[in-house]
Parts: sequence; structure tokens; C-alpha cells
Amino acid sequence: MTYDELKKYWEQQESAPGIAALEKTAYCLRFSQYGSTGSCGSGVQTTEAFNDSRNALAWLRFCVMPEILDFDSDSNCKKKKSTEEYLVIYKGKKKEQLLDLVKLFDKVMRQPNPDKKVLNQAMLKYNQTFCSTNPRSEISAHGQAADFIYSENIEYEMQQEFEMDEDDEEMNKLAKLLKNKKFDFDNDHHLEMLSTLLERMDKF
Repeated sequence: MTYDELKKYWEQQESAPGIAALEKTAYCLRFSQYGSTGSCGSGVQTTEAFNDSRNALAWLRFCVMPEILDFDSDSNCKKKKSTEEYLVIYKGKKKEQLLDLVKLFDKVMRQPNPDKKVLNQAMLKYNQTFCSTNPRSEISAHGQAADFIYSENIEYEMQQEFEMDEDDEEMNKLAKLLKNKKFDFDNDHHLEMLSTLLERMDKF
């Protein structure tokens, strides 16, 4: 997909993709958002799976960012706006941060196959920009699924879940597969167990 195609598609989406696209080559994000998004506080922590890294960036760029800026700027718009329309509200250092983030995301999304270095830079910039907004947002882990499930933060969260479900035979089996590096994305049952675990790790 071209940049314009990504923009058009994700601007029309109303919800997060979830893990329906989960497979070995899927690009995954561990996404969190905390703060006041209305009359009361709220918190969300989910895993999202995309066909590739450019779609993951596009979801953040065209779906998540406008939503955060709408609340952070107290705009409370009934009709969805673009990130650029919110930027006119901001001034000074915060506006510079947001502009730099938008430029970086747009630059990376125009690359046919962004490498790990530029993706790490984009996610780090995202975290630095949205650590002080209301709501706050963070990407605590990201990467192709085969790498994502062995990332430090995800392994830690998985271990916590395994300890809570220590009597669950399926989860014990999955824990052993992951520990012994024998998890197989081409095995439907392995993938089903992983999907179940990731869904249990979601917090709303």
C-alpha cells in the first residue's frame, strides 16, 4: 500500500485491529493508554497485530494520535479530525514535538520496508511525545511476532499470566514451548494458545 492508501484506510477505521492478523510475520505492538478520556479515568493495555510495520505506524498516526490530541486539547470533537487539525491548538515545545513525530512517522511510512533501527526511533519518539499528554500512551514492545513474543517486556507479562494460571494445562504447555524456543507459528494449536494468552493479557 502507498502512503496515501494507508492514510485513507486507517482514517476510516473506528477501532483497534486486535490480534486477528496474528502470524509469524505479523507486526505486533504492545499498546497502552492511561488517563482521563471523559467523565472518569480509564486505562487500556492491548496487543495489536498488523500485516506489516507500515500499517502499525499508520494506525498510530491516523487513529490513535487524533484521539489522544482531541482529549488532551479539550476539543471533544463529535466528528473525527486529523492530527494536523489539532496541531494548530498547540504552541511552543509541545507543538515542535508533535510536528517532529508526525514528520518522522510520515517519512518511515513512505519507506517500502522500514528497518528495525528507524522503527525503534519512531516508537521511542512516540513514547517521548505522549508520556505527558492526557491520556498518556506508550508502546512497550513492538516487532515481528516471532521476535515480539520473546521481547523482554512481553516475556515478563507472559510469565505473570502463567503464574496466575498455573493449573491451566494449555497455558503450561505454551509456557514450555516458549521457554524451550519450540513455539511454531505454523502450528494452528500453538497459535491458538498464544492468541488466548495475549487476549488474557489485555487490560481495559
